[in-house]
Amino acid sequence: MKCLIDKCDSDAKVRGLCQVCYQAASIAISRGETTWEQLEQMRFANKPQHKSRGNGAFAKALCKLNENKALRRLNGEEGL
Repeated sequence: MKCLIDKCDSDAKVRGLCQVCYQAASIAISRGETTWEQLEQMRFANKPQHKSRGNGAFAKALCKLNENKALRRLNGEEGL
C-alpha cells in the first residue's frame, strides 16, 4: 500500500503514512498544529489498526530503565 499523501510514492508503514510523512505528521501534532483526529477527518491519516499494549521491545526497555532508576533512588544512589 502506498502512502496516503498525494505525490508521495513511498510504502505506507503506520496509519497509512510512510515513515517520512508519519514523522512530519508527528512533528505537526507535537507543535499543536493539528491532531490525529483532524488528520483522519481530512484523510491524511488512517485510524490506528490496534491499540498498543506497551508490550514492544521499546516499551519493555523503558520500563526496565525506570525500574532501575527507582531502585537506585531507594538505595540512595540517585546521583550515580
